[in-house]
Amino acid sequence: MNITHDNTRPEPRRGEQGWVVLASLILAGVAASVTVTWARHAVLAKGVLEMAHGASSSEEAARSGLNHCREQMRQGHPPGCTCDGTEDVVVTDDGNVVTIEREVESHDRRRIITHAEKVGGGFEEQAKIKGRAKVEPASNGSGDPTRLDCDEGEAVLMAGNLTIINGNTTYQNQEMAGLFLLETGATLTLEDIVLRGTIITRAGLCESNFPLTGGSRPSLVIEGGLRLLSGTVLPDVAVVGPDLVVDAAVDSRVEVRGQIIADEMRLNGRGSVSGMVTTESEEQISAKIRRPGHGRGAQPWSNKLVAGAEEITALSFPAEEYTEAEMDLMENSNVFND
Repeated sequence: MNITHDNTRPEPRRGEQGWVVLASLILAGVAASVTVTWARHAVLAKGVLEMAHGASSSEEAARSGLNHCREQMRQGHPPGCTCDGTEDVVVTDDGNVVTIEREVESHDRRRIITHAEKVGGGFEEQAKIKGRAKVEPASNGSGDPTRLDCDEGEAVLMAGNLTIINGNTTYQNQEMAGLFLLETGATLTLEDIVLRGTIITRAGLCESNFPLTGGSRPSLVIEGGLRLLSGTVLPDVAVVGPDLVVDAAVDSRVEVRGQIIADEMRLNGRGSVSGMVTTESEEQISAKIRRPGHGRGAQPWSNKLVAGAEEITALSFPAEEYTEAEMDLMENSNVFND
């Protein structure tokens, strides 16, 4: 899927909750329809079958409800189920009552239903959409930030090539390898560096370590050139710090191979990022940063990481056949009274 480069850049979204995946544009392409079927209901009035031309307002409301559901889940706020009263209910301007619910079918499958109904003057109009969504990667479902599996985090602390960073530390003009753990308030500045390994914070090691906030968050500052290539201990993971602030200068040159997990990330220079980028509160990626695979579907998710908030990557709508009664009704109808 990584054939050409895409230099387009979405506007950053500030304060968005949940985790945001940039590099693969999972969030931009969440509705990949396979087949679409509307449950069109035959409406009988005065003994004559009335056939509407075009989509009814309830069909449009049901479609809008699906988009609303998709957007909410994209931000980590999935609707609930009517079974416990946690579904979303919206009333549209033209009187449609839209019900949106979600059911867990299995570990990586969700069933989504949006139903719109409008009743008035003895005329009932309704439409329903059913879809199935595959969650990729599978979520922990609790809204925790994306981080390492706790066993992996423990192995990191025992690794012989672990460097612990306290205070302000700067490396310049050298090649390095290993794991770098940034402690509370630490700032790691890399200038003209080749690093084969992973940059980590305590919050990225295990769910028992709560992310730091405000000025106590660790920081990674990139100046000049940086090649950050994930190593052998945590393959395909370049940065895992759900409370980390990443800043790359405007004149920086960056190459990252591996996934990035951060709280805030601003890559203002030029270069390339291969792999997913997950941020909690802010992301800025310069138009001069190339992202191979960007917009071409979900890239592989490292089995070293536990995903945070739930995301939908694809929706499919299985076709539903007409019932025999509906077929008889359509065949026997006399629309033109002739």
